[in-house]
Amino acid sequence: MFSTKGRYALRMIIDLAQQPGDDFIPLKDIADRQGLSKKYLEIIAKELVHGKLLAGALLLVLSQCLFIPALFVFLAQTPGPSAPLALAALVLADVGVCACGSLLGALSAGSGGKESLLSIIVFPLLIPLLLAAIRLTAAGLSPEGADADAARWFGLAASFDCVFLGAGLFLFPHVYANGGGQ
Repeated sequence: MFSTKGRYALRMIIDLAQQPGDDFIPLKDIADRQGLSKKYLEIIAKELVHGKLLAGALLLVLSQCLFIPALFVFLAQTPGPSAPLALAALVLADVGVCACGSLLGALSAGSGGKESLLSIIVFPLLIPLLLAAIRLTAAGLSPEGADADAARWFGLAASFDCVFLGAGLFLFPHVYANGGGQ
C-alpha cells in the first residue's frame, strides 16, 4: 500500500508526535528509536519540508483564486490599466509572507508557547510588505493607472522578499543543502 519511503516517513512523523514537549529532536534519535538509517531519514525529512512548502503554496494560491473574483464581484471593482501591477504585488506579498512566516517558524521551533514572544516581535516586520501590497493593489485597480510612487512600493516589496529569503537561506542552509538533515 505504501512505499518503503512512505512507511519510513509515517514512522518518523508518528515518532515526532509521540515525543513530549516542544524540544528539538535530532534525526539521529529518531533513527535510533525506529531502527532506521539516519541518512535515509535525512532524505525523507527534506522531502517532507518541500512537501509542506508546496502544500502551503497551493493552499495560498487556491484561496486567492477565490478571493480575486470575490473582489471584483462583491466590491464592484474593475481592473485598471495597471492590473498586472496588482498581480505582481500579490505575488510579491505571497512570497514575502511565506518567507517571513517560514523564518519565524524555524526560529521559534523548539521553544515553548509560553517562552516564545518572537511572533509578536517579528509581526511588525510584515507591515512594510502589507503596506506595499495595499498601495500596489490600489494602483493596479485604479482607473488612472499606477502613479510615480508605485515603483518605490514595488522596490520595497521586492527588497523585503530578498531580505527574508536571503536570511532564511543563510540561517538554515540544511533545508537546501544536498547532505541535509541533523
